[in-house]
Amino acid sequence: MAIAGYAGHPRPSGVLQREGGALRTTFATTTASVPTHVTVELVIQALGVVAVIAAPIAAFLISNWILKEYRKEQQEHRKAQRRREQQQVLHGVFEMAHRVHLFGANNPRLAMIVYNDAGAPDPQALSHEDRRRLSHYFEMILDFYEYIHHQSDSLPPEDLDAYHRFMAGIYDGCRPFRQFVASHGLVWWSEAVIKDILRQSQHRDAKGVQMPLASTPGGQEAVALLRTHAALLPVDGSVRQCASDSEIQKVSEFDTLVYGDDNIQLEHLRRWCTHYPDGALINFKEDGEIAGVLGIWPISPQTCDGIVDGTCPESDVELAPRLKECVSNWYIAGVALPADRRDTGYIGAMLVHGFHRWLVTAEATFPMRLCAYAINQDGERLLRHLGFIDGVPAAGRPRAAEFPSLVRHFKDSQALKKFAEDIIEFANRARQSAQQRHASKK
Repeated sequence: MAIAGYAGHPRPSGVLQREGGALRTTFATTTASVPTHVTVELVIQALGVVAVIAAPIAAFLISNWILKEYRKEQQEHRKAQRRREQQQVLHGVFEMAHRVHLFGANNPRLAMIVYNDAGAPDPQALSHEDRRRLSHYFEMILDFYEYIHHQSDSLPPEDLDAYHRFMAGIYDGCRPFRQFVASHGLVWWSEAVIKDILRQSQHRDAKGVQMPLASTPGGQEAVALLRTHAALLPVDGSVRQCASDSEIQKVSEFDTLVYGDDNIQLEHLRRWCTHYPDGALINFKEDGEIAGVLGIWPISPQTCDGIVDGTCPESDVELAPRLKECVSNWYIAGVALPADRRDTGYIGAMLVHGFHRWLVTAEATFPMRLCAYAINQDGERLLRHLGFIDGVPAAGRPRAAEFPSLVRHFKDSQALKKFAEDIIEFANRARQSAQQRHASKK
């Protein structure tokens, strides 16, 4: 028997069967089947969606991997390149170091001077050819260090520290090398290289530490000023130390001609020049004749006190006994010109060249004093123009010096710059006065 369904509902079909005395109804629901092509389209669409989403991610992952590999390769390349550069730099360093050491091995007496070995010869006693070779030795050392300075970024830190110590040891131990650096350093090498040497050195511009005056901050400025004006105020020949005993005798004869009985005796002068050759700053002409004399000598504090208070006459002046110890007192023994050079303004040129050489050869400590006796009015006017003041007489002690004593104090190296400016001002004024006198005679 068929059973009718409710209106609006699907109509199931069923069959009534009797089993075991009961009726069982079997229902079969009608279901619509999905066509195959629709399933394929859905799969394709799903794959498309997945591809759209996954493609950028895959591209990003792949490109990121490629970029990492590229960066890794570049890093390895840079490391390899840096190793090659370091090897090239080290090869250059070793080659230059070999040249320096080979030159020293071929010139053992000069190497003893450079390394401050016991028994090293006096540089002033060397022949002209050996002095020239010593200067060349110094140039090689500075060229070597300049290369080290410019390649510092490519050197291992421990090697760089070793080279700093090497240069500091030579600079601190070899006084002729310090004088060479003071005289030629800023002219032939860069300022950065010279300052680096001074920074590594144990010599400092500080109280109680002896160092080349030209290496101090104020000394560098003073040297530059005087060097510039030395080119504008040339001298006849050059200002240098005495190279032989015959030249010392010639200076003594010249002093006697200028000062008469007030001259320093020959044996006294010879002893001074032997002890401190750089103290006699002599203007030798090309023919060997003398065009000017300036003496600046290192003395002990006690001697300087005696000059300042007038209790030590010039005949009793002796130099500081140990020059390697701190020297902070200097004595100007005199400035002398031949008769034909006076009233010509040549005194200014002599002072510029003479004090320039003093700055590049002298080592001192701060505070420092320069003292002098004024044996005549011209000398007193000169000293006062250069900033010298009267010495203070010793209380309760008789004055032994015949002439007025004057002194100039240098608190630190910056006072050297002011001193150089005073010298230049005096030199320019002397030249102008000479030109005016010459013009008035026409």
